[in-house]
Amino acid sequence: MSAEDLIEYWEENAAGKECWCVSAGGCTGSAFILRYGSKVQRKKTISNTMLSMDCRMFDSEFSLFVESAKWMLGTDHNGQGDLIADSNDDCTPNGPMVQGLESLVGNTISHATFNPVTCNLDVYFLENSVRLKVFGRIPRGSSGYSLYSPNYIVSIKEDQQIEVFTRS
Repeated sequence: MSAEDLIEYWEENAAGKECWCVSAGGCTGSAFILRYGSKVQRKKTISNTMLSMDCRMFDSEFSLFVESAKWMLGTDHNGQGDLIADSNDDCTPNGPMVQGLESLVGNTISHATFNPVTCNLDVYFLENSVRLKVFGRIPRGSSGYSLYSPNYIVSIKEDQQIEVFTRS
């Protein structure tokens, strides 16, 4: 499958899935992982006690890993809305970045859209009309963000480079 086909597959299959885990904060800076879809038992439980037990015991069918891409989370009411958190916020455990991202746990993805020209990703959630926007303009020498599906990983890199990996 091409990168474009895999991104379309991710967009289509993200819809209707509930976010059940967010890993963010601490020494990760603005990086985070959203996990949704079916839970897949890990071979070994992660020992990090800052994570929920679900995050420690399970991997996910689908996930979004934002590494160095800029992002913003806010409400979206017909083009108007309020900022909840963004990649420039304080990332301490009780800071606005972590609290904002953790508010996605239990929220269901209504749909996602990927812009092939800018590599921007918009993920829309049902509850509270929340939208997560991940920007495709990635700093040089950085990994921007990755879309995980059951068999593949699609990574958006600097200069809108798109790479595909087999998920093991």
